[in-house]
Amino acid sequence: MASGKKVNRPSDDPTGMGRILDYRKTVSSLEQYKRNIAQARVRVETSETVLDGVSEWVQKAIAVARDSTPGTGDTASWQAAASDVDNIRNQVLSLANTKIGGTFIFGGRRTDAPPFVHNLATDQITYVGDNSANADLRIAIGESAEITIKANGEEIFNGAQDVFLALKDLKDELNQPIPDPTVIKAIQGRLEQAALQIEKIRGLGSTTFKRLEVTESQLDQFIVNYEKLISDTENADIAQAILELQSQETAYQTSLGVAAQTIQKTLLDYL
Repeated sequence: MASGKKVNRPSDDPTGMGRILDYRKTVSSLEQYKRNIAQARVRVETSETVLDGVSEWVQKAIAVARDSTPGTGDTASWQAAASDVDNIRNQVLSLANTKIGGTFIFGGRRTDAPPFVHNLATDQITYVGDNSANADLRIAIGESAEITIKANGEEIFNGAQDVFLALKDLKDELNQPIPDPTVIKAIQGRLEQAALQIEKIRGLGSTTFKRLEVTESQLDQFIVNYEKLISDTENADIAQAILELQSQETAYQTSLGVAAQTIQKTLLDYL
């Protein structure tokens, strides 16, 4: 009655206590998976925001290439277009070096340094992060389930099409006295392929995010179910406990009354 529990110690119900400990262990594991999911959601959401920005900048570069056909402008306009492309490249580089709480998200397992380095002397942007087979982030979201989050920046930005190299080539061609329309057209095609490459990664992220939402909802329900099992096993039925207490009190009072009638000794009994 005082504790509200029918199992306060193992001796109260050894079997029940064993079940309670197992249930609590399971709930603890489920809550850890929920924390993992929360971490993964932040990572996926950030990656999506970054890659959305990258896609927008690449589309702007494609528009610059499409609108910078020689014969429709002069040297000054081409140089202005080249400056725009250089700015786009720098913006994409900044996004590729995004970090969360001091952790760079596109460096694979190397998260303590920018994954992309710009050599100003050669104007080359190089990936220096982790590009191993285990570069992508894997997070456990269940006892035998995990999700993979793309973290290999080389695969994203320097895959079949190197977005940085394509942007550099476009800038260099636009800085020519008379840009070659055939070359610009070819670079435009490379940028379009790079855009598709990034969209493919975004599609994987969208699928991962949906799976995280569904799994989190399932974990919430599992936790509710196990907490009910703990309650059913550990907690007392207060109404039933009150009836049992009253019954025991009645029996006790009756026993005292019977004992008082049976044993009525006085000083006269010893004289």
